[in-house]
Amino acid sequence: MLPGYLLRLATTLGHSVAAGRAPVLDTTVVPLRIWPNDIDVYGHVNNGRYLTLMDLGRYDWFQRIGMTRVLLRERIKPVVGGASIEFRRELRPMQKVALHTSLAGFDERALYLEQRLMRGDTEHARGLLRLVLKQGRRTVPPAEALAFIDGPVTSPERPGLLDPIRPTFLHRETVR
Repeated sequence: MLPGYLLRLATTLGHSVAAGRAPVLDTTVVPLRIWPNDIDVYGHVNNGRYLTLMDLGRYDWFQRIGMTRVLLRERIKPVVGGASIEFRRELRPMQKVALHTSLAGFDERALYLEQRLMRGDTEHARGLLRLVLKQGRRTVPPAEALAFIDGPVTSPERPGLLDPIRPTFLHRETVR
């Protein structure tokens, strides 16, 4: 699995560089193909593999907005603190899909990325991920990290997006 993942990652990063810079609030798109090793015994993409595919979209998004350079220079690591995913339609071997990644918002502690696997206009899966930026033991406020690339950025107003999909484990106040 690892060699296939590394090859896919290299291909994705090559695509990211070729696609060029994108503004922080833009949606980035990575073209993918569903390979046989993405499939479970039922003949469709394994539920865990969706999250692995979404990793690629996050690498692309960080590269395209110019954040990868900042993360490396400042020794900041984005850590997934929570994920919520909805599976809408199955994906089968050899299908082409597009992985859309966008900033859903951020607060003082975390970035929220929305990721969607699409075939044409059909949504097959939608995920919302909470990313915490860690610099050693310190949690870096997203606004501070984003300011390195585009100056001050305000969180997008996406009413209702975070409410229905954000489970309680994404709410910091409920974690004891």
